[in-house]
Amino acid sequence: MDPTAPPLGVQGQLSQALSELQQFRASADRFQAENQELRAEADALRAELRAASGDAPPGPGLHVPPPSVRAMLDEALAELKAKAAENSELHAQAAENSELREKAAQADKLRAELLLLRKQTEQVRHEDTLFHSIITVTSKTKMEKTGTSLIHTKPNQLRRLFLEAPDQALPPPPSAWAPPPNAIVHTLSEKDTAVLFYRNLAVRNIGGLANMELFEFHLHVAESTENPNLITLRTLSDDEAEHLCGDLYARQVETKREKVDLKKLKRVQVDGEITLEAADFNCTKLFIAAAVLLKSGVDRTVPSPVSNPNPLPRQVTAAIARGATKSCSLEVAEAVLSFLAGATRSLHDRFGRYKEVDEATLRHFVEHGMSSAPESSEKEKALILRRLQDDDQKESSWSRLAGTVREPVSYFKKVDEDSNTWGKAEGVVDVSAPDVLAWLWYSCTHERSLKYERKNGNLLKTELDVPGTRSKFIVVSMKMPRAISNRVFANWWTWAKEQNGDLIAAFTPHEDYGSGAEKETVDAALEAEKRSVIGKLRGFYRIKTLASNVCRVTLVAQGDAGGTIGKQAMAWGIKFLLGIVKNLKDKCMRNGAKVDAEMRGAFPAPPLRRSLTREQDAMVARCLSLEKDAEASTRGSRKRSNVMAAVSAKSAAAQARAVKGSWVELRSTSLFVSMSMKYTKGSEGGSDSSVAIGKAKATLDCSATEAFAHQFAVCGREKMILSKEGGDRARFIFKEHTTHDFEWALVKKMPFPLTNREFLGRYLSFKEPTGDLVVVFEALPDSTKVDYGANLKVVRGKGTGVLRLKSINDGTQCEVTLVQHGDAGGFVPEGVMVAKIPQALRPVADMRELFQRDDAIDGAKRSELAAIINTNKQPYLPDETALVKKIGAKFASLPAFEKLDSPDHFVHMSWVFKEGSSAAIGRATTIVDAPIAEVAAWELAKMSRENQKEHVAFGGLDRNLKKINDHQDIYHVVYELSIPGFLPRQWVTRVVWKWAAGKKELTVIADSVDHTDFPERKEYLRASSTVMVKYKQEAEVGEVPQTKVTWTQQVDLGGVIPKWAQNRQGVGQLMYLSLMRKRFDRSLELDGKKREELVKMIRRHGRDGVEYSEEEEKMVAEGKTCPEEVLAHVWDTKARHKTRPDDLEKEIDEKPNAHNQLVFNKKQTPAVISNRDFLSRAVWKKAEGGGFVVVTAPEESTKRPANKRRGSRKKSSAKGDFAVRAKYPSIMRISLIITGGTKIDRNKSVSTNLDCLSEKEARRIGKNLPQALRARKTADAGVFQWRNQNPSMKELFEKYPWVEEMVLTMGEELLKNAAWGLWFRVITGSGLSMLDLATDINVILVYFGETGQEWYGWMMLGMVLASMGLQLVGVLIQNGKMGWGKLLSEMLIVLLGLKPGVDAMRVVSNAEMHEHHVLDATMELACTKGIEMFCESIPGCILQVMALTQGGSEGATRTKVVSIFISAITTGMGSASISYDFDSDPEKREKLPNFYGYLPDEGNARTIMYVCMVINSALLLLLRSIGAALLMLADTKIFIAYMAGDHLLYLLLKLVRGDFLYWMPVEGVVGVPFALLLRVIMKTLTDFTGVLQFRAAGEMGGALWLWTMCLSLVAPWVAVPVYFGSLTKESTIVTDGEEGEETSVGYEQSDAWRLLGGLTAGWVLAFAIFLSLMKKKYRSTFWSMETGNEWIQAFFIQGGSDDIKKNVLKYNSAKWKAIEPQVKEWIRDGWVGWERDKPDWYTDNWKAKVPGDWVPKEGKAGHERAKESVRRRSIGGGGRERSVVYAAD
Repeated sequence: MDPTAPPLGVQGQLSQALSELQQFRASADRFQAENQELRAEADALRAELRAASGDAPPGPGLHVPPPSVRAMLDEALAELKAKAAENSELHAQAAENSELREKAAQADKLRAELLLLRKQTEQVRHEDTLFHSIITVTSKTKMEKTGTSLIHTKPNQLRRLFLEAPDQALPPPPSAWAPPPNAIVHTLSEKDTAVLFYRNLAVRNIGGLANMELFEFHLHVAESTENPNLITLRTLSDDEAEHLCGDLYARQVETKREKVDLKKLKRVQVDGEITLEAADFNCTKLFIAAAVLLKSGVDRTVPSPVSNPNPLPRQVTAAIARGATKSCSLEVAEAVLSFLAGATRSLHDRFGRYKEVDEATLRHFVEHGMSSAPESSEKEKALILRRLQDDDQKESSWSRLAGTVREPVSYFKKVDEDSNTWGKAEGVVDVSAPDVLAWLWYSCTHERSLKYERKNGNLLKTELDVPGTRSKFIVVSMKMPRAISNRVFANWWTWAKEQNGDLIAAFTPHEDYGSGAEKETVDAALEAEKRSVIGKLRGFYRIKTLASNVCRVTLVAQGDAGGTIGKQAMAWGIKFLLGIVKNLKDKCMRNGAKVDAEMRGAFPAPPLRRSLTREQDAMVARCLSLEKDAEASTRGSRKRSNVMAAVSAKSAAAQARAVKGSWVELRSTSLFVSMSMKYTKGSEGGSDSSVAIGKAKATLDCSATEAFAHQFAVCGREKMILSKEGGDRARFIFKEHTTHDFEWALVKKMPFPLTNREFLGRYLSFKEPTGDLVVVFEALPDSTKVDYGANLKVVRGKGTGVLRLKSINDGTQCEVTLVQHGDAGGFVPEGVMVAKIPQALRPVADMRELFQRDDAIDGAKRSELAAIINTNKQPYLPDETALVKKIGAKFASLPAFEKLDSPDHFVHMSWVFKEGSSAAIGRATTIVDAPIAEVAAWELAKMSRENQKEHVAFGGLDRNLKKINDHQDIYHVVYELSIPGFLPRQWVTRVVWKWAAGKKELTVIADSVDHTDFPERKEYLRASSTVMVKYKQEAEVGEVPQTKVTWTQQVDLGGVIPKWAQNRQGVGQLMYLSLMRKRFDRSLELDGKKREELVKMIRRHGRDGVEYSEEEEKMVAEGKTCPEEVLAHVWDTKARHKTRPDDLEKEIDEKPNAHNQLVFNKKQTPAVISNRDFLSRAVWKKAEGGGFVVVTAPEESTKRPANKRRGSRKKSSAKGDFAVRAKYPSIMRISLIITGGTKIDRNKSVSTNLDCLSEKEARRIGKNLPQALRARKTADAGVFQWRNQNPSMKELFEKYPWVEEMVLTMGEELLKNAAWGLWFRVITGSGLSMLDLATDINVILVYFGETGQEWYGWMMLGMVLASMGLQLVGVLIQNGKMGWGKLLSEMLIVLLGLKPGVDAMRVVSNAEMHEHHVLDATMELACTKGIEMFCESIPGCILQVMALTQGGSEGATRTKVVSIFISAITTGMGSASISYDFDSDPEKREKLPNFYGYLPDEGNARTIMYVCMVINSALLLLLRSIGAALLMLADTKIFIAYMAGDHLLYLLLKLVRGDFLYWMPVEGVVGVPFALLLRVIMKTLTDFTGVLQFRAAGEMGGALWLWTMCLSLVAPWVAVPVYFGSLTKESTIVTDGEEGEETSVGYEQSDAWRLLGGLTAGWVLAFAIFLSLMKKKYRSTFWSMETGNEWIQAFFIQGGSDDIKKNVLKYNSAKWKAIEPQVKEWIRDGWVGWERDKPDWYTDNWKAKVPGDWVPKEGKAGHERAKESVRRRSIGGGGRERSVVYAAD
C-alpha cells in the first residue's frame, strides 16, 4: 500500500506522458552531443588551416598553400559537408518532435497540478525518534499510519506472540478505553488465531463531554498464506465475528456493551499488515501499517473472507460489506491507528536488550569485522594521509588551551594558514584500542542514541555503511540555542591500521566522497533538514595500544558550523568539539590500581646501555657520578642500627655540618625503608644553602621489572590522583623522545608565603650489563619553556638523581636505591628544605607500600617455623635443657598468685612477690583459637614484619635476632620508656623452646644473657627479664582447636625506677597475651555455632510441655513475636563476641531451666567511681503468634551479697574486688516486620554485633551520627563518640579500615553543609513572623493614639484576629482526631502567637507526624505562613501604605515604615521558604521529578537563589501594596472592580478547563465553597507575593502564574496616574494633626515613578539571576499549560512504584476521575500482595480511603477491620494505634 500514490486515472495519463517525454529527451541529448562534436572538429580544421597558411591576412595577397596542405584541406571540407548534411537531418527530426515537446509540457503541467492536489488533500506527519518511526498520511477519505522499529527478539517469537496472544503484542489500550479486560481473545487455528474486541469510551472533541464519541472494533489477526513473515490485520462485523467464534463470543461482547447507548456506538473499519524481517543478533525489523476510513469517504472494496473451513453464508458476506462502509471521525481514527502503530514502541521497550545488543555489535566488529574488512581503497588511503598531515608534530604549532593543565585530558589548539582553528585532545582510555575504534565506528548504539535523544531531542542522527569498503556516512544534528538554527553534520568516515599497530579513524565532509548511491541517500536526508544549517567537520583519531586493555586516544579536528557564525563559533567551542575524548575516558574509567598494574605488565624492557646515543650516554655519566659520590661517602658515614632510631632531618643537618660530606640516617617515613642525607652547604651564608642530597634504600616484594615500570610511569593513574590531592598545579609529559626517554613538567604547591616550584626534568632508563635496571633523571636547561595554558607564577627548581633496581631472591624481590640531589631554587629557608628531604625520598616508601606482601611472606615463614616445631626431633644441648629446667623450677615454687584487674575479660592476670624480693612475678592466662605450633610460631617469629610493626607501635627503637639453631635464638630489643629523662632500655635474651612428653605441652623460655654481638651501649640502659610461656593443647570447641597459653614473667628495668613502678609496667606487658588472643580470635564462628544449638533448643521448647512458674509468668507482662535467631543471640549472655572491655566478670549463677537464668555482671567504671555489678534474673517466653518476650528483673542472692556501703571496702584490696550493686530492669520487645527485617526496641545505644544488625538498628545508628556531630562539633570527636556508642561500628572500622576514613570525610562534609542554613531560614522566618505580629500590635496602638486614624487600628486588629481565626480552623482540621488535650494545646499555641515558631521547630527537628494528621510538618508550616500572608501581611501592608500617605507625626511615620519593612521581609522569607522547602524535599523530588528539583546542588548557588526569592516576594508585595493603596485612595470602586474582575476571570478559566475543584480531599457539598475559598486565597497570595510553589499545576499553573506576575508589575504603574489625577491639590496631601506636631507629608508624582522604577528593576534583576542559576530543564514550568487534574493523575500514570501510585487516593477523587478504572484495577491486582507484604504505606488509614467495591473478595474482611479501626480511633480521641505484630508464616 503506497500512501503517496495518486488516483488511478491521473496515474495512467501521467505514465504515458512521462514515457514520451523520456524518448524525446533521449533524442535531444543525442542530437546535442553530436552537434558539439561537429563544432569541435570544425574548430580544429580552422586552426589547422590558419597554421598552414601562416596566419596571413585575408585579401588579394593571400598566400597559396602547398599542394599537400590543399589536399588535406579538401578532405576536411568534404567531411564537414557530410556532417552538415547529418546535422540537417537531426534538425528535421527535431522539427518532427515538436508535438512530443508539447506533450512533455502537458505532462509537466499535469504533475504540477497533481502535486498541488495532493498538497491540498493530504497531510503527512512524521513522529520519528532514534528507535521508532511513525508516519501518518491523512487525506479526505482515509488516514494511514506506518510504524517501524527494531525489536530485540527473533521473528518466530514475535510471530507467535501476534498470533497466539495479540492482546499482549499490542500495547495496553489507553486508560479511557473500555473497562478491563479490554480485549477478548478467541483462538481459531494455528495460523488464524485471534479475534479481539476493543471499545473506547473517552475520545472527545474540544466540545467536551457532550461530543464524546463511543466506538468499538473487532480485530482479526491472521498469518499470510504466501509469506509467513506477513501478518494481516482487519476488522470484522458482528455477524462475521459471531459466525467465526460462536455464541460464547457474542455473549461476551454483549456483556461488555452493557450500559452503553448502542445508537451512539460506532464501528471502526481497520485494514493493515505486519511485516517481520530478521536482523542481526537475534533481532527483528518490525513494520506495522494500518488504515481507517474517514467520514467523508466510502471504501468500495469488500474485504476477502478469512480463512475458515466453514464457508461464510451469503447474508454474512452482505453484512461484512455493509459493515465495511462504516467510517469514523478524525479523532477516532487517530486514536485507533496510534494504538495499533504504537506496538512498535511497546514491543521495542518490552524486548529491549539494549546493553546486550550494543555489546554484541561492538564485539562482532572487534572479533570479526576488523579482520574480515577489505583493504582500504586508494580514495580511503588518500583521506587518511590527508588527515594525518593536519597534525603538525612541531612543538610550536600547538598551544595548550587555557585552564586545562590539571584536567585528565590534554587539550591543544592551532590556527593554520587558512585561519582555520584546529583542536587536539589526548587522553588515556581504560579499554583496548579495537574497542575504542568500535565505539567510535558505531555512533548509533542504543546507549549513545539515548544520551543524544535526551540532549538534542528527535533531531536527525543516522549512519550508513558503504558495502564492500571501510567507509561509512554518519549524519548528526546538533540542537542550538533558540536564536540560532540547528546544525547538521554529514561526514564520511574510514579507518585503517598502521604498521606500528596504531589504529586511525579519519573523517571529512561527505561531499569529499565523490559519487555513490549511499552519498545520494545522505544528500536526500540533508535536503529534508531544510531548517538546519549544514556544518563541516574534518579530523582523525589515533588510537595507540599501551596495554591489553589500555590505550591512548588522540583526536585532531577542525570544524565549521556554517551560517554566519561559521568558523568563529567552532574556534570558541573547540573544547566542546574535543569533549568526546573526555566522555570516552569517563565512560571507560576503571580502578586506577588495576590499570597501573596492566600498564606495568605491558611496559617494554629498557634498552642496554651500549645502545644509547652519545647524548644519552653523556647524561647517564653525569647522573651516575652522583651515585658514585654517595657510595664513597657512605663508607665513612655514621650508621644507626635501626631506621626508627635515626634522627630527624633537622638533627641530621646539624650533624652533617659538623662532619661535612658524611651521611646521617634520617627518621624514615616507613619502618622498612632506610633514609639518610648529606648536607652540602659549602660555607655559612653561601649561595648553595638550598642544596642537599638524600638517599633511600629498601627491599620490594616484586620483580625489578615491575618496580621499574612503576617508577618510570611518572603520570600513572594513582600518581596523578595523589598529585592532584596534594595540590600540584601541573604534572604531565610534554616531549617524548622514545618510550624510555622523555621530558616532563611538575609544578609543586609550596606552603605560604613561598612561591610554587616548577621542576622540568628528563627521564632516561637503561639496563646495566649486570642486569640492574637504572633510571636517571636530571633538570632541563633554564632556557626550556613549557606551555601550561596560563601564566603560572613559579620558581624553577632542579633535581638530579639515580634509581637503581637490583633483582634478588630469584627475581621475586628486588633491592631499590634512590640517590637524589635537589635544589628548590629561590630563597627557601634551610629548615624548610631539610624538612622536605624525607618527602622527596618518599617514592621509595610508596613503592614498598604498593608492592608489599607482608602477610604472605610472614605466613610462609610462620608455616616453615610451625613445621619445624611439629617435628619434635630437636637435639638439645645440656645447657639448653638445664635452662629450661631452671626457669621451670623457679616459677613452679612460687606461692599463690593474687588476682589482678584485667582490661581484657578473656585474659586472666595475677601476680606474686617472691619472698625476699620486691620485684613482682606476673602471670597471664588465656585461650587461643589455634593449634599450639601455629601460636608458638607467631610468637617466636620475632623478626616477622607484623611483629616489627607491633614493636614500633609499643615504643620499640631497635630489634635484632641471631639464630643459634632451630630451637634457640638470641633476641636483642630496645624500648623507649616514654618518660622524660630516662634512657631507653635494652634487653638481650636467650630464647629456647622444648616440647614436654607426648607433645601436649610446649614450653618457651626467655632469659637475659650477655652476648658479644649485642654489647652494652652508652645511649641505652641494660634491663633484664625472665619469661616462661607454656602452650597446652585443650579440647576442640566446635571443630576449632584450642590452646591454653600461660605467660609468666619477671622484669627488672634497672636504673633508679622504683620497684612498684616496674611492677605496674610488668603488668602492662602481660597484655601482650591479649594481642595474641585477638590475633587468632574466632569468636564469631564459635558463637554462631552455639546460637544454632540454642535455636534448636528454643524451637523444641514449646513441644516438650514446659511449664512456667508463677514468678516467671508474673515477670512476663506482654510480648511480641521475634525470630528464634535473635532470641538465641540475646540469650547467649556469655558469648565471646559480646564481651566488652569494661566487663570485669560475667557469669550465669543459676539456670533452673532453659528459659530462666540468673546472670551476674561486674562492670569497670572510671577511677573516681566505684565499679558496679548487676545481678538480674532473665526469663523468656514464647508469646501468642510464635513470638518471644525477654524480661529482666533485679534479684538478690546469698551467693553474691551486695556491697551496700562504700566503707566496707578494705584499703588493701584492689578496686576490682569492690563494686556497688546496681539495678537495671528491662523488657525487651523484639518483633518481626513482615517485609523482612528484625526489630529490637531498647532505650539505649545499639550494642548488637555487626553481623547481627537489623535494618531498624542500622537506621538508628545512622541517626546517631548527626547527633554526635552536632554534640561534638568536630568530625573526629563526633565519629569517635559515635563509634564508641555503637560497638558494631567499631567492628566495622577494624574489619575495613577504609570505612573510618570514609565516615570521617562524610562527617566533615556534613558539618560543612549542615542544616545550619535550614535552622537559620526556619527560625529566622518564624522569628520574623512573631516580630511582625508584635509590630502590628504596636502600630495598632499608634493608630488608636492618632486622631482620625482609629479606623486603621480597628482594621489592623481585625486582620490579626482573622489570621488567628483561620489558624484555629487549620488546627481543628489538622488535629481534630487527636483528642481534646492535643487540640487545646495547639489552640493555645495559636492564641499566644507562637504557632510559626512551633511549626518551624517541628520542621527543623523532623518531628514525627501522626497518621491522623492531614498535612506533614512542611505543609503545615506553609499553610501557617500562607494564612499570615493572606490575613496579615498583604492587607496590613496595603493599609499601612494608605495610612502612610495620609501623613502623621514623625515618630508615627517611622513606626509605620518599620512595620511595612518588617511585613515585606517576613512575607518574602515566608514565600521563599515555602518554595525552597518544597523543592529541596527528597521525597517530593522523587515523586514529581519534572517539577521539583530546580534548585542546584551547589550550596552557594542555592543561597543566592534563596536570597533572590526573598527579594522578589518582598519587592512584589511593596509594588502591589503601593498600587492597591493608591487605587483605594483614588476610588475604592476602581480597586474592587479590578480585584473582582481579575479573580473572576481566573475562576472562570479554571472552570472552563475543568480544574476548579481543589486537590485537597474535601468533597461533596462542602467541596465547592472550600475550593472557592482556597482558589481566592492562592490567587491573592500569588498576586502580592509571587510564591514560586504556586506555579504548580495543582495551584495556579505555570503559564497563569507568569501572566499574573506580568499584571502585578504593570498594575502599580497604572495606579500612579489614576491616583494623582484624582487629587484636588496637585502633588500634595496634607492632614491636620495636633498642635506642635509636623503633620504635612508631601509626595510628588516623580517620587512615585522613581520608587516604582527602583522596585521594578530590583524585581526583574533578582528574577533574572534566579532563572540563570536554576536548572535549565525546569524553566519550562513557568509556561506549562498542565492542569491540576493532569498533575494529580501523573502520580499514578508516571509513578514508578506503588509507594508513589498510592498518593492518588490522598487527593480529591474528582481530580482523577478519568483514570478511576485504572486505579480500581491497580488496587484489585495489588491488594492480596499488600496484605502479604505489608509495605510501610499500607496502613489502616489508607485502606479506609478505598471504596468497598474496589476491594477483592479475599480482602473484604481486612478492609472492614481497617475502616472500623479508623472509626474507633477517631471517636476514641486519636491515641496512637497500638502495634499489632503478626508472626510470619
